[in-house]
Amino acid sequence: MIYKKEIQNIIFNVKEAYKNKLYLLSEKLLTDIIKNEHEYYKVYILFSYLMLLKNDDEDKLKLSIKYCSKTIKLNKYYMLSYIIRYKVCKKLLKIYKSKNKDTKTLEVLMNDDINYLNKISNNFIIKKHIKNFIKNPLSYYDKNTLLLKTSSDITRYIELFNKEKVKYDYIDIMENYNSFIEKNNYNYKAYNLRGFLKYNLKIYDEAMEDFNKSISINSSYAESYYNRAKLKYNLKIYNEALNDFIKAQKIFVRKKISSPLDIIKCDHYIAWCNHHLNRNDKVFLDIEVDEDINDFSEGYYNNDKLKFNNKNYKDALKNFYKVDENCKNYIKTEYYKKICINKIDNNIDTNLIINLLRLSNIYKNENDFNITLKLCNGALEYIEAIKENDNDFLYCYLKGISLYELYDISFLNYQLKDEALYYLNQALNTSEEKIEYSKYSKRIKKIMTDITEYGI
Repeated sequence: MIYKKEIQNIIFNVKEAYKNKLYLLSEKLLTDIIKNEHEYYKVYILFSYLMLLKNDDEDKLKLSIKYCSKTIKLNKYYMLSYIIRYKVCKKLLKIYKSKNKDTKTLEVLMNDDINYLNKISNNFIIKKHIKNFIKNPLSYYDKNTLLLKTSSDITRYIELFNKEKVKYDYIDIMENYNSFIEKNNYNYKAYNLRGFLKYNLKIYDEAMEDFNKSISINSSYAESYYNRAKLKYNLKIYNEALNDFIKAQKIFVRKKISSPLDIIKCDHYIAWCNHHLNRNDKVFLDIEVDEDINDFSEGYYNNDKLKFNNKNYKDALKNFYKVDENCKNYIKTEYYKKICINKIDNNIDTNLIINLLRLSNIYKNENDFNITLKLCNGALEYIEAIKENDNDFLYCYLKGISLYELYDISFLNYQLKDEALYYLNQALNTSEEKIEYSKYSKRIKKIMTDITEYGI
């Protein structure tokens, strides 16, 4: 029997060995832990990952599958378990086929893993989890102290995670909430926060349960109505979402301690619900912009996004200029302004395409994949309009980037992958031949590495 303190000491030694790429030592140290039953599933996954590196060792690959499956039993949400198990099964499948062994069990496991990953993730999310795991395989934290205490904290954390600037993954944060709720069963704020995190993890049924639980404990907590409304909005249940947004807004107004921004963000979604319900006569009446409050920039931003979506670029541009640099969406506003100018002038050029792609990348890092999809598809249409010939560098480069972005937010779309690699290779060959394009080579190579090394 190994006690918790001993496990922590071994984990420390494993971290040091792993950090220095001493994989055999890491494997040996992990072997001392995995023989014992415990709840710290990340040691099982690290062991499985190290076994995955043994490309042609059938027994090691079987061990990897065993401990991935064990991790899934301990924590069914831990995405890396499914990713690594799928990758191992894929390798083992080739070995089995070469030896004419029965592959049915492997194929069932692979199908289960693909179905789960398709439900909750895409290539971008998978890539970020793999990269985070490789950098922080055994992150350990105090479960008794909440790491993130507001919905804004969670949103910001997810963005930082996608930019590879934080230590813990989403499941670490969720376990933190689970532990806290076990000891504070009537804490409506904790249920709301866990629900918001599950919403971001696409665990929609459980997110709805947490929001409902939070509201049942405290029916005057506006944030729970607001987050439940966002979930319903995402599920395209616009009438119910509208009712929840209105309820949240009324509570925000009644409780004068709330920030005006809370009311503005309700305005924003009420307008979008009306837009989707084809009540366009009400859309712009639902966003009020009061210049006497500190957060009026957010109101202009939300209003102008609606106008932009309705292709009213002149009015959108006019108010985008009123958004100041203290607004959290200021960087996006700068790109929207440039796009509006191109649209107004009917000027389709490389600058328009580049700004669309840069804006789409911001939304991707915020996990807003619907807008990313729309912007990338728009960029692809314009790329065809600037085409001079099939070997034109900018055509190949921008088309390759656009297809890569679409591949990144898709799941196992091998056609997009092949097309992206084809155009990026064309661009890379040109950049290596012509000095004026050489500055693009590094980015092209990085993207091609992301596509080939971090997918499944």
